[in-house]
Amino acid sequence: MKLKGSDIVSIFLVLLILAGLAAVCSLDGRERSKMNCRAVKLSIDEPFRLIEDEQVMLRIREDYGECVGRKLDELDLSAIEKTLDGSGVVLKSQVWTTPDAVLHISLKQRTPVVRFLKDGGCFYSDRDGHLFKASRRCSLDLPVIDGDLPIEFGGELPT
Repeated sequence: MKLKGSDIVSIFLVLLILAGLAAVCSLDGRERSKMNCRAVKLSIDEPFRLIEDEQVMLRIREDYGECVGRKLDELDLSAIEKTLDGSGVVLKSQVWTTPDAVLHISLKQRTPVVRFLKDGGCFYSDRDGHLFKASRRCSLDLPVIDGDLPIEFGGELPT
């Protein structure tokens, strides 16, 4: 099978475009490694908020350190997720960076189904039986169980 002149030109153009894309991608990776995180964008699922943005950012700073100003390559996204997932109210976190040097954090909260009152403390439980402290900022209309309950709570509590 003989190649026509137009086929050769088409193949050459495709190879040239692919080489250009590879060069741009490699430059982006090198530039990205030099970039500092310029902002953190936090999103928490609704319709209610059991944890506030300030609490999340404080938790990250205490357990992981300041993110803004650090090189993107130095951010350990899985360590940040692990820190957030260890919080009682957080069911799952997702953390990623974007080419504009923004650290994005998305949180899915646990959904409480019952409230326990014990020794002046107020706790929620989700449908899986996971206990977490009720926030003072948000009170949900849930069934309440009060009294000398045989439950112990030792996890970190939101305020």
